[in-house]
Amino acid sequence: MLLTGCATKDEEIEFVEDLTIPAGSVFNSAGLVKTVNGQKITQFNLDGDRIISGEDTVICPLIDTSRLGSKTIQYIYNNHEIELTVEIVDASPPVFQEEKNELTVQAGISKDDLIEMMKVKDEYSSFSVILEGEMNLSESGTYHVAAIAKDEEDNEARKEYTIIVREESKQQDKITSETESVSRPAQTSSGHSDDSAGFSHNDQNKQESSKPTKTEIHLTAENRRFLFSDGYEYESCYQAAVTYAQQMIKEHKANGYNCNPIRNDRQEYVGYEVVFY
Repeated sequence: MLLTGCATKDEEIEFVEDLTIPAGSVFNSAGLVKTVNGQKITQFNLDGDRIISGEDTVICPLIDTSRLGSKTIQYIYNNHEIELTVEIVDASPPVFQEEKNELTVQAGISKDDLIEMMKVKDEYSSFSVILEGEMNLSESGTYHVAAIAKDEEDNEARKEYTIIVREESKQQDKITSETESVSRPAQTSSGHSDDSAGFSHNDQNKQESSKPTKTEIHLTAENRRFLFSDGYEYESCYQAAVTYAQQMIKEHKANGYNCNPIRNDRQEYVGYEVVFY
């Protein structure tokens, strides 16, 4: 592009063909000048915001790149103004501001809410986010997905996430409240005390409190697990475990028991375990 403005025939500036400038960049407009009076401009001709080529001097304008769109700038060439129109464009992809690659969510969360947790931002353009990979937000489990954010200028960013879906917190709160309601030291007739953090019972429960025994019973009851994978619901699983434990106490096969919630390696509750003493 050759522009002369108000300059004479012997005073010519040639600009580069690509007049797009990335939004938000600190851009030296001297980089848009290709030649001055036929002399190719190199870094050795640059002096701050000026170009010095022999006896010729070009004062280059500052460019505000904070807003997208066309912008007209003026160069001063040997005291003459030369205008140039440049285009400020969005050249930056959206940014995932959430630094973590692992997100833990409750079952039932929507995809929109999950994407909101990733904190995707774009300074200059609207954008959309899609998730690639198999994932069921209604089922507990661990899923691996890729989040792809693309703005209207086709700038694209990608980030890999591990999504951990857990059951509703109210189900975990139920187990916690049950633990707190029965997990306090209980004295047996033989003086045994249990300070464990699990569900704690002994032979002085309500069914047996009328017939305390001072004789320690020989332990014959078998410890047993009750798992949700066997078809139990939260309430029925707990009740089945307690019923079994109390039956063993009634049959004088144990002195007492602990009914403890079981967690897997992802810290999800999977059932209850009855441990006798």
